[in-house]
Amino acid sequence: MKKWFKYLLITIVCIYIVILLWGVFTRCKQYILQKYVYLNSTETLVGITYGKYKFNIKKGQIVFDESGFFIDSGCSSSFILPDTLSQLKNIYINATICITDANNQTKNYPLFYLRKIKLQDSLTIKNVVAYPCIGTNKEESAIGMDVISTANWHFNFKNNIVNIIPTSETETIPTKNIAFSYTKTKDPLTNLYIGNFCFHDVLLDMGMKSWDICLSDTDILQLLNTYNPKDSAEVTSNGLNGSVQTMEYYFDSLNIEKEIYKNICIKKGKKNIIGIDFFRRFNHLFWDSKHKKVYLWNNEK
Repeated sequence: MKKWFKYLLITIVCIYIVILLWGVFTRCKQYILQKYVYLNSTETLVGITYGKYKFNIKKGQIVFDESGFFIDSGCSSSFILPDTLSQLKNIYINATICITDANNQTKNYPLFYLRKIKLQDSLTIKNVVAYPCIGTNKEESAIGMDVISTANWHFNFKNNIVNIIPTSETETIPTKNIAFSYTKTKDPLTNLYIGNFCFHDVLLDMGMKSWDICLSDTDILQLLNTYNPKDSAEVTSNGLNGSVQTMEYYFDSLNIEKEIYKNICIKKGKKNIIGIDFFRRFNHLFWDSKHKKVYLWNNEK
């Protein structure tokens, strides 16, 4: 056999081996990213820089202005606007995620791995798997529970400062507070007491705005049979995947978690949700990811 033919044969075999190994490496990388960065495990490679950072309330949401990202505990995974995604270094993962929004509308999205997202000069998130919110009416990208669950967060709504600390640390919580507990790391569902009613599977959703609480069709009928609203209005409910028409009911006051709150807005929807407008009735919100608790309180006078 001629030498040139042997060299050609060896070259072809080497190229085949490289291609084979690259395929194995790619599949392993996708598996690792999905298992340890995304939702399939309590272990995670997601990391965030700790410290105190400023935020702004923009159209009712907690927004890091330099990046355009807002905090959305109602999303199990972070999502990114397509324009923002195109500006970041990313790796496409051969997988999709099925997202059901607050209006119970379902849609599949592709997944992308992002090595680093800079929210502010010194605030970054590393190793995020996110999906592009294509064809939605969202104006900002969102930091979801895949990131929120990796740290403890103390939001000071009076000074618009968030203190992000490791889950091994905590902060002093005053005796007078409201505490919501949940069990699933990336799906914060709790119980909510309104008067004598206890509503179950209520999502703690910092991304929902323009009302305090949303109750499902059957639950809100139960409430309306006992409490009379002062007014109501038909509104458009904007979810991640689309919009629907629904009703909002306005109450002069309601007993929520054994405290009286005035001018409460409750929306009729497909899911039970506590929105950002209720959270912002308080000066402080401490999201304790380690113990899966959310505390709300006001400054002591």
